[in-house]
Amino acid sequence: MKIGGNARYFLVPATQEELIRSILRLTKEGIPYVVLGRGSNILICDDVIPAAVIKLGEGFRCINPVSSYVCAVGAATALATVLRYCIENRLGGLEMFAGIPATIGGLACMNASCFKRDFLSLVEEVRVIDRKGKEHSLSRNVIRYGYRKSNLDRFIITEVVLKFKPEENVKKNIAAFLAQRIATQDFRFPSLGCIFKNPPGYSAGALIDECGLKGLRIGDAAVSDIHANFIVNHGHARAGEVDQLIKTIKDKVWDKFKIMLSEEIRRWGC
Repeated sequence: MKIGGNARYFLVPATQEELIRSILRLTKEGIPYVVLGRGSNILICDDVIPAAVIKLGEGFRCINPVSSYVCAVGAATALATVLRYCIENRLGGLEMFAGIPATIGGLACMNASCFKRDFLSLVEEVRVIDRKGKEHSLSRNVIRYGYRKSNLDRFIITEVVLKFKPEENVKKNIAAFLAQRIATQDFRFPSLGCIFKNPPGYSAGALIDECGLKGLRIGDAAVSDIHANFIVNHGHARAGEVDQLIKTIKDKVWDKFKIMLSEEIRRWGC
């Protein structure tokens, strides 16, 4: 969203060994840490982030075939890179996620969902490191996940094993899903995508729209006039302005519908 202050510490471990050493040192010195993918779902405070930021480096950007339709993908690999690989190798299953500016690790951690498909439903296994620097391999049946959430945020994800299906029309399918996304979402300004989860039986965007909040603006932060569940940055928005908009939206939706919206985004320091 192009919002946020500086990181007090910023670490880019290039290998598994460097990552483990970093975790152990931070833990020993009592420094909390967070993991950054591409930041597409994180509202970051305007001041110094009160934690070390870890961004996985070169060694975590890879696609390794395991079998004809199974690949082990490094957690820092961009979704767009994997989709290009899928087009070249006629591998289907991920097309509906096209257009999300995310890493594979971020998609797994958040259990991103698009067009009624959970990302983790495509996953065979997730390889992680815990807060003590220990490595684990988690099969999908032991991962707890639901609508846009999972218990993987307790770990640092290093690799995701994806199972695809044979598909001749991957490029065509991607184009179709992208066209739907572009037609309904706001790509004119930086944003975090959808701010709120859809309450059971409702669309968060529709509820916000019915409250007449499209276009509501605080500073350079505004409720999109295209998709009411988007808050966009018109230039120099600050995290505090986004936070004020979120609070206003929650209050208005509660007053009108007695429904309390739940945030989908993550927050760092705000």
